[in-house]
Amino acid sequence: MHERTERAIARLLFVFCCAVPTSLTLLAILITWTPWYHASRLAAIAEHLSRETGLVVQIEDFRRVSPNRWTLHRVELIEPETLYQVAMIRQIDWTQDADSVRVMIHQPELQSEQLGHAWSMIHDRLISRPEHTTIPIEIAANDVTIVSRTGDMPLRDVQAWVQPNATGLRMNLECRLADQSPRMVKSTSTSTNTSLTRVTLVRDRSGERPESTLILESGDNDLPCSAIAGYLPTLQGLGPNATFRGALECRMTDTGTSIVLDGSQFNQIDLSYWSKHLPYPVVGTADLQLARCTMRPGEPINVAGTLIARDGLVGIGMLGSLQRDLGFEIDMNALPPDGRGLPYRLAALKFSMLGDSQISLQGMCDTQLEFRGGPPGVALLRAEDGQPVVFSSGGAIKPHQLMATLGADRHYSPFWSEILMTPPRPIGMETLDPNAPPSGRLIPSIATQKEDVIKQR
Repeated sequence: MHERTERAIARLLFVFCCAVPTSLTLLAILITWTPWYHASRLAAIAEHLSRETGLVVQIEDFRRVSPNRWTLHRVELIEPETLYQVAMIRQIDWTQDADSVRVMIHQPELQSEQLGHAWSMIHDRLISRPEHTTIPIEIAANDVTIVSRTGDMPLRDVQAWVQPNATGLRMNLECRLADQSPRMVKSTSTSTNTSLTRVTLVRDRSGERPESTLILESGDNDLPCSAIAGYLPTLQGLGPNATFRGALECRMTDTGTSIVLDGSQFNQIDLSYWSKHLPYPVVGTADLQLARCTMRPGEPINVAGTLIARDGLVGIGMLGSLQRDLGFEIDMNALPPDGRGLPYRLAALKFSMLGDSQISLQGMCDTQLEFRGGPPGVALLRAEDGQPVVFSSGGAIKPHQLMATLGADRHYSPFWSEILMTPPRPIGMETLDPNAPPSGRLIPSIATQKEDVIKQR
């Protein structure tokens, strides 16, 4: 081969095998450094996350730390129709290995009124899609806040694990209220951190149709109901200081949702919030304890528990409803002459309902310190001197009677304070029947006093 030909071939090889690839590599590097490329990749990431979550995802900036690690800065999740903010996250660190995914979330803020969209993103878009949970996922979050107009709930030490298995997957979450410190309770076998709130979500695909089960365990924490009142408006009727303690089990199937609240309690219920829709006032602070509570689609409620309220006021219309509709007995002599309402020191009621059987409502003031040793069946004590005013008759009520009294089908109301009292009806003082037969526990009423009370109304 001629020498000039050899040189030409060598030059061509240098150009196409060295210079051109090197130039293309340098050009690619320069392009990736341009703001245009960075913006296009940022838009592509946001679009991908929007498709996967079903929400509008806006990201202020991102950084690819390594081939398997990404950092997203200031991520905002927005509901696509109303454009309401669902969540705001300061930073997300995402690391994906061959056998696991690790996610670190910094300072997320969740809007209470939009928690339904956050739940849909977790359950429908992640848990219910097997292709997204083929390997274990570990999630950690710091300085979590559920933002609500009625009261925020800050959380810390939030950790979650998503573990797939042969029949589905299991997600465990642990967190601690920001104002509580760890408390260890020693048992015979292990140590349990009772300050942790635990949430377990199980997706079972072993049956003909997949099912989801959600279990919430508060531990020794009093969880503020106001934090999720925006998502569950029923909780607004409990007042801003109401708390929940106990366990909640929620099973979701194609036929509906079943809820079990056995052994749970709602404390610091503000009855004035619950009675806002009533034509008569009910004021006081109440504690609701549920010995058992099961709600299943298409079935009557199975519930039993106690309702104890202190230092409040009950309207005369409410007393009339208790007498007329629920069979309670009222000491007419103990009623205030102005008919404006009866201040009470203690109101205590035990209730029970099982399936289609009868409902039992019994006064239980004698079990409380203020009236211990008193006669059984007392449901309310007057504030002035602790005199018994309202007595349970000991009889039973049919479920349809109570539902008619409530004026609506509320079989599946998760808060049983609505069952224990009569709902809004245009009742006045005249609904107190002065001719109702008294029991042996009541002092006979004086006719003139009864007539005066009724006329004043």
